[in-house]
Amino acid sequence: MSSAFDQPRVGTFVLIGCGAAKRDPEDPADLEDAVLLPETDDVDEPHWLAKDLYTSSYFSLKRTYAEHMTRWAENRDDYVWGILSAKHGIVTPDTPLPVYDTNAKDLPNQPPSDDSPPKRPDGKPVETRADEWAHEVAQNLEVWTQLFGQGELDTSSCKRLLILAGETNYTGPLRERGTFDGLEHSSLNVAASPEFPFRKIDAGGVGDQMGW
Repeated sequence: MSSAFDQPRVGTFVLIGCGAAKRDPEDPADLEDAVLLPETDDVDEPHWLAKDLYTSSYFSLKRTYAEHMTRWAENRDDYVWGILSAKHGIVTPDTPLPVYDTNAKDLPNQPPSDDSPPKRPDGKPVETRADEWAHEVAQNLEVWTQLFGQGELDTSSCKRLLILAGETNYTGPLRERGTFDGLEHSSLNVAASPEFPFRKIDAGGVGDQMGW
């Protein structure tokens, strides 16, 4: 592992990509881990904590990395690592979610919803679901990085933001639409621009990323 990205330090936030492999609502073993069930809770389908919903080895490794790098905040109630979801934007690890089937690679070919914002983060018009998603993630980023505000509401303790997600369908399209520019140029007092370890270490494939 590159020494530039393996040392936890105060103020490190980590955002990791979600995964296609998820819990099986028909599997009794998976249902034992569900936190909300139709029989007992006001939901139509089972829900799992976001950190437990995705089942691939790839996601498990990213989760372990995120937990390692954010150990400095282990006694805090809020979360300094989150999950980048193609359907839900950014969610914290203990957010209950049902199984869903949304892939980021499909979003550029889908129309936006009826209540989509007029502009994406870079100011261009929203024309696809990917544009709408970029706006949603940008808003989520601003809220999420303020969870550890100290003192004034507009002060964040986010000093370093590491983002581990696929370049082709996740971080690339979001960067192209200006999703991360708001953190770098706003008055949110986020003291560091987002960093993308997979780009720095030239790990373009999933196998390379898992090995790292």
